[in-house]
Amino acid sequence: MKKILFIILFLFLNISSNGEIIHTVASGPGYSYNLEIYIPNNTTGALPAVIFIPGNGEVGTDRNKLYTNGPLKYIRDNAWSPNFIVIGAQPSSTWPNEIFVQRVLLEVFKPIYHINQSRWYLTGLSAGANAIFVYITNSNTSSFIPPMAIVPFSITTWAQCGDVNIGTDYLCGTDLRYSSIPAWGFAGSSDSHHDKMRIFFNRLIEAGYTARWTSYAGGHCCWNNFYDPNYRENQKNIYEWMFQYPTIILSVEFKYFTHQNGYLNWATEQESNSSHFEIEESTDGENWTKIGEVPSKSIDGNSSIELSYQFRI
Repeated sequence: MKKILFIILFLFLNISSNGEIIHTVASGPGYSYNLEIYIPNNTTGALPAVIFIPGNGEVGTDRNKLYTNGPLKYIRDNAWSPNFIVIGAQPSSTWPNEIFVQRVLLEVFKPIYHINQSRWYLTGLSAGANAIFVYITNSNTSSFIPPMAIVPFSITTWAQCGDVNIGTDYLCGTDLRYSSIPAWGFAGSSDSHHDKMRIFFNRLIEAGYTARWTSYAGGHCCWNNFYDPNYRENQKNIYEWMFQYPTIILSVEFKYFTHQNGYLNWATEQESNSSHFEIEESTDGENWTKIGEVPSKSIDGNSSIELSYQFRI
């Protein structure tokens, strides 16, 4: 599959091969969450960011537990130096919910951390993956900032309607956000969550959503095998797979953007000085090649009504 960027302006600035990890705390009345934030050295512009949420075994106040599983382990223990921001967000208690994710975003989207808010991604395992699902399905519109892609591990997906155990589950209103959020799910074949998660992801695939499913040998375990940047399926690790789906928006307000059945579909609610939309592809997230152009339907580059567009990949 090609890596596609739907782009008006692309910003990817000044990244070196090394970085530093900053410890901070997201706090407010009644809550306090540890955050470990890896930022590449010499960062001066907005960068993509991967936010990792661990499982119940790593909750609490000991921030070192954020290095047990997930991408931060490879940064600290294996000298991995990714050219994007990596954030470990540690819940203070079990089963974090959508409020936890919203509070983390409120902290990390501060300018000091250089995060491109149109290129952020969510991954997590077990209870951390549950936080991803409930954030997507339970957040109200005003508090929902969509991730560009998600990679959840080893948890039953609560977004299903019907009874998965007797085969009556189906996609419903709470699932519709997945039509525009690419999702790659993982679970061990002997994990108690495996079958429900597999069925849900197959439903997403059958519906034509951008979804992928991986079943592996093992139980509720083995996550670092897949957080390892050297692990690949179809020549992509999970980070490269997520980065296929970035969107940078400038001077245009979008109503929706989807990638389904070989087409990019989008609609704008407002355009200002808009001439055309350029579509580019990349194999490494750094070098981009233009593959198409769609002219704006606005009059003289300005519009305050809904305008719909489509591009065949």
